[in-house]
Amino acid sequence: MTENGYKRVSVNHCVYVRTSSLGMSIVGIHVNDMCVAASSLGEVKKLKDDLKKFFDLVDLGEVHFLFHITVTQDHLA
Repeated sequence: MTENGYKRVSVNHCVYVRTSSLGMSIVGIHVNDMCVAASSLGEVKKLKDDLKKFFDLVDLGEVHFLFHITVTQDHLA
């Protein structure tokens, strides 16, 4: 992750953040899963393109359940 400009959050070494010209993104990693939140679709695309250089990715779409927490999204905000 650090090779792609991400900084590891000091209080949780499984969370990375990056700010680029396309926006800001936050990535949480647990074992072989990750969840991404970003301020723009362009930033999400850049993250995916960067990671595809190293890993085979499977995009499971929007998150609905994470770490025993139900996730809801307000797309109007």
